[in-house]
Amino acid sequence: MNARSLPPEWTDSTVKNGVDPLGMQNASVSKYQDLVPGISNVTLRMRYYGLYAWLSDRYARQVGVGNIETWKWHVRRAELLYALVAQKKTGERGVAGTNWAHVALNQPTGTVDFAAGADPMAPNPYLRQEWGAYGGAYYSQLVATGVLTKADGHPVPVPSEASGDRLARLFGDARAELGETFFDVLTRGSVTHEELTRLAPLAPSAIPPDSQERAAYEDLLFCRMANTPAGDQNRKMTLILLLQLANQMGSCPTSTDVRWSLYTGQLADGQPLQLHDPALRAHRDRWWLYQLDDLCHMCLESLLKYTLDILEGYPIGLSMRELIAEATQRIADERQAPVDSWAQFTTGTASAVGWGSSSEPATEYHRLERLLRSARPNASVQAGDALNSLELLVVLSQRAKADSAGFVTQTAKSDNDGARSIHTEMAFLDSVAQRPFKEVVASLIRDRVLHRHLWVALRKLRYQGEYTFLVETDEGRVRLRRKDGPVQTTPRLDTSIDFLKDIHLLDSKSITDLGRRLIQ
Repeated sequence: MNARSLPPEWTDSTVKNGVDPLGMQNASVSKYQDLVPGISNVTLRMRYYGLYAWLSDRYARQVGVGNIETWKWHVRRAELLYALVAQKKTGERGVAGTNWAHVALNQPTGTVDFAAGADPMAPNPYLRQEWGAYGGAYYSQLVATGVLTKADGHPVPVPSEASGDRLARLFGDARAELGETFFDVLTRGSVTHEELTRLAPLAPSAIPPDSQERAAYEDLLFCRMANTPAGDQNRKMTLILLLQLANQMGSCPTSTDVRWSLYTGQLADGQPLQLHDPALRAHRDRWWLYQLDDLCHMCLESLLKYTLDILEGYPIGLSMRELIAEATQRIADERQAPVDSWAQFTTGTASAVGWGSSSEPATEYHRLERLLRSARPNASVQAGDALNSLELLVVLSQRAKADSAGFVTQTAKSDNDGARSIHTEMAFLDSVAQRPFKEVVASLIRDRVLHRHLWVALRKLRYQGEYTFLVETDEGRVRLRRKDGPVQTTPRLDTSIDFLKDIHLLDSKSITDLGRRLIQ
């Protein structure tokens, strides 16, 4: 590695890729966190909510030690045993520890000793994360949904009276004798293949469709439990939107189906999305704003990669002025019909509503597809691709200005607080509408891409000790360190769809009778 590409010796920092290099993804993340509370991108199976509630209840009753290390010991053993149960049954996905379980179950022995694998200090633990999937994924959501709560006098959480006690009881009652077996095996630290087969009804996919346990998970997700946090109503509305979409599509939606159908108001085949409930229409507008913000930051991140791709061609670097001038001129040369002002460029940018393979090339969907193709690590963003990103940014600004519900202005923030969103970018473009096209492009690249990245990277270094600079400056020249490109945020839709499958409201084909009855 060239010495110039190393971080300064005084930083003592962790070198990372430029995660969120423009600091704009937070606007999207904060929106989807509000839209799907109580579920995260790493809470992969619904039945874990029952497992942890049952485990904390059983721990309190049979162990009763308010020592956090003892609780951790039980959590890690329970998770690894659950992975062995799931792997033995079907090799299910979304279960922590399946790689360890797969190897262990293929050993030529009738007993699996999992005690050592549950030890975080062992040479080969199932997870290095100290608190396993419980600490890394589920605990925060269990508390947010009110399943677990803090106990008086000791740090070990307990099931809440409102919902946790019910989930604990019903998970244990799924097969009462199996709960006893599970806890005995957990304590022992070894399990036979025959015991794993008997424990199969506790696996994540084995929630009985007609059981009280399944109904309890539905009540939790759809806010029918006592003392449900007020914000959880947004999760309920999101899940109903997913079921409504599946019902209209006649198939199980993907996260892409959800994003684009809620954004455009159309299904992939062009049929209009039918939402008769005003509350659902308002919630769909919130998802529209999320997607608007997500597309906005990807446009600017694409311009960042375009600039970095140019810089890659100059090993000794360029001055900041030379880099901006070359990037701007290449885009200007790409225009088949020269334009004088940004307003003229905006007027001449075509847009179309819709998405899917048969929709018009001018839709946001197709513009994003081009943006993502050009921004792959093994591809380069050319001037035409950068122009496409600018055109998409224009279309998004037009969509924002046509926002009749006022969602954009309701979430407005100024540049002074450092927050960036579709609102701040729309305001900037409006303020420069009458300026020359090349001047606006240069300003975008200089101020809203390069300078913005340096400001964000400096803050990460100062407050987090993370070295995320993609460029470095030396003797008046800017040199490439490494590249990063646009990233779509992941708004918990895949997990939400999987949860609905786990509780038999969706299946691999479409909505089920249980799901259809819920939305009627």
